[in-house]
Amino acid sequence: MLSLQQMQYILSLHKNRHFQRASDECYVTQPTLSMQIKKAEDELGYLIFDRSRQPIELTPFGDRLLPVIREILSEADKIAVLTDQMKGSYKERIRLGIIPTIATYMVPDLFSKWLERIEDIQLNIIEMKTDELLTALEKKELDAIIIAGPVNDMRYRNVPLFMEEIFAYIPTLKTTEITTDQLKELRPWLL
Repeated sequence: MLSLQQMQYILSLHKNRHFQRASDECYVTQPTLSMQIKKAEDELGYLIFDRSRQPIELTPFGDRLLPVIREILSEADKIAVLTDQMKGSYKERIRLGIIPTIATYMVPDLFSKWLERIEDIQLNIIEMKTDELLTALEKKELDAIIIAGPVNDMRYRNVPLFMEEIFAYIPTLKTTEITTDQLKELRPWLL
C-alpha cells in the first residue's frame, strides 16, 4: 500500500511535471522523490508516469490513479481537522483564487474587512490566470475563484460581484456611443 507521503509526491510531480520542481515543493531531495515514486510504482506493479515525455506525463494507469489519491489525501486531511477541532484550535480554511487584474485593486481594500467578518477562518488568497483558476477549482485545490466574465459551466455557480462600465477612446469617432460591430472593425486594445 502506498504511504500518504508517496501519494503527496505523486500529486506534486503530476502538478509540476518536473522532478526537481516537485522535490523542491515537497522539501526533499530529487533522488528521494524519484526513489519514493519508483518504489510506489514497484508496489503497484504499474508505471504512474511516462518519463520518456518532456514534460513528464501520467500513464493511463496514473491517470486513473490520481483521482483515488486525491480522495484519500482529502480524507486523511479530515483526521487533522478532527484533532484540531477537539483541541479547540481548528480554523476553517477558505482557498480563494483570483485573477491578478482584479486582485491588485480588490484584495487590498477588502482583505481587512474579510478578516473582521470571518475571524475564525484561515483565508488563503492565490493569484492565477483564469484557465489555471478553473483547473484548480475543478481539481478541488481552490474553494472559490474570482474571475472576469461568467463561466458557462453547470457545475459552477456564478455570482456577479460588480459590473464595470467600459470606456473607449476613439478620436476618429464623432459619437458618444459605439456598437459592437463598430468595435470589431476598429480592432481595439483592451487595457
